[in-house]
Amino acid sequence: MKSRIIISATASAIAFVIFILPAFSRQTDGFNGFWEGHPYASLIISLLAVVPPLVLLNAVYNFYTAKAGKSLAKFIAALAASYLLAGAVSIARPAFEFMLTPESHLIGWLGMIASALYVSAVAAFSFIPFAILIAKGIFGKTKPLAKAGSAAVALLLLLTVLPLAIFIIKQLWWIILIAIGILALIGFISGNSPEGWTSQQAGNGNQASENAPIKTSLFGVPAAYKFKGDPYYYVKITDITGSSIARERVDMSKTYKIGDEYYYRYKG
Repeated sequence: MKSRIIISATASAIAFVIFILPAFSRQTDGFNGFWEGHPYASLIISLLAVVPPLVLLNAVYNFYTAKAGKSLAKFIAALAASYLLAGAVSIARPAFEFMLTPESHLIGWLGMIASALYVSAVAAFSFIPFAILIAKGIFGKTKPLAKAGSAAVALLLLLTVLPLAIFIIKQLWWIILIAIGILALIGFISGNSPEGWTSQQAGNGNQASENAPIKTSLFGVPAAYKFKGDPYYYVKITDITGSSIARERVDMSKTYKIGDEYYYRYKG
């Protein structure tokens, strides 16, 4: 899992840089914040400089799970990566602002979208170690020394995560709205689908018991299930042939997967 995250972080950052840079127009010559006389080179350096500490951080942030000697080495590397990442992101901030202007690209909005994806990838791969360090390193079942180390790295990471979060909210609010809209659309489609999404597995989640389902019958139909301690029946809608009243008592908003088949909850 961790190796996939590292590979994804590296590939995403490099791919976006390679795609974005050829799309820049000569407006780089007059943009404030880059090295005088070397605007295009400074774009390349500032964007690529974010990648090494980001990749290193995602490789060593789980130092609290390693053995004593290795844990110390990874902890030092995580501190260094967090510090370097904060500096790299700070230096690249003018580049981020420039990239997120449509007029800065020869390809216009296409280049801006690629730039937004790059900034979002940097933010995501910075936030993942930060969140895991808090959830598992500080509040997880770790030793006091590991908790202290996790807190130290998390505080350093806050120097990267917080500015990026504020920057994204200000500059990329439209991506947040699009993401919310997509999630809302998915929820609407799943709620109105005949099959619906699998809301839970048998004996899991909201079930009253972790026991396996007990096969029973309802209105003479054998293909019904119950759980020990659960007052509800779980039936196929096609199997309820008793009456229209029986159909009205079926909760059609969710489906429940039992084995390889999907059932509805009977509320009667």
